[in-house]
Amino acid sequence: MKIRTHKSDFEKEIFGNLDPKSPNEKYILNLIPPYFKLYEDKKLILSGEMKKPSNAAIANNGTFALMDNLVWPKNKHLFYVISKNGNVLLEKESDAFITNTYISENGKYAIFRTSNTKTAKDGYKLFFFNINTKELLFKMFFDNKWPKPISINEKSKLIIIHHDNKHQYTYNFEGELIDEVSDSNLQSSELDEKKYDDLKNYSLFNQIQIDYDILKCENNKELYRVLIKPLIRCSTSDISPHTKAKTFRILGEIYYNLNNNQEAFNSFEQALNLYEKIGVKKLYNKLKKELEK
Repeated sequence: MKIRTHKSDFEKEIFGNLDPKSPNEKYILNLIPPYFKLYEDKKLILSGEMKKPSNAAIANNGTFALMDNLVWPKNKHLFYVISKNGNVLLEKESDAFITNTYISENGKYAIFRTSNTKTAKDGYKLFFFNINTKELLFKMFFDNKWPKPISINEKSKLIIIHHDNKHQYTYNFEGELIDEVSDSNLQSSELDEKKYDDLKNYSLFNQIQIDYDILKCENNKELYRVLIKPLIRCSTSDISPHTKAKTFRILGEIYYNLNNNQEAFNSFEQALNLYEKIGVKKLYNKLKKELEK
């Protein structure tokens, strides 16, 4: 990971729904992988580079949390908390895919949660940290794939996990369940195409990639179909050729896993036309031979 400090005027950037603002709106973190940029009062003060910066959260003092999931060549998932001065306040490695990060309003506490990974000891866990002491206060089992936001109340020392605005769990800072509000008719959260309706360009691609990586880690091929339409829309959006190549690669992998070899071949071909080293040539050639028979 590389971090640089800046003092410059506000840059014109592509900001999306996945670019978080602090509650006081003083800070905004712009995420366009592999880069992240921190703005204070519309001035760029910090930038950095990592493989896949995503799912960030930012506090009122400019401290932010984000994740870097390195699925290939081996699973290595990293969680960072970084100050507005570029100091790494907290770093934690997980052997399971990190799906979400959260930070308290004043930047004193942080959370990350993971998805299920069959061989990972950290799968389906929620990790809660004291940023100042770098202490892991607790970790607990948590199997909700796509929850609503998790909020951290520093004053009352409570963690509230929201779910569909009808179901929520309240824990104290020791990880003990304090309260549960539920609706007996509540349906479990599912991945839905509507999730992507308000996302565009890089924000759309970033969210698709996050959800696709989760599905891969969980070997959940049943929900792959949900990503097809958003991927097709993303492939025609205003993104770089390299990112479009990644879009077609994901689309090809999904078609291949759904046993639609012709569409997989077509998608891989489009990916290779955009970026020859996208990493699908071997599978592309295999499909080509099979389709020519």
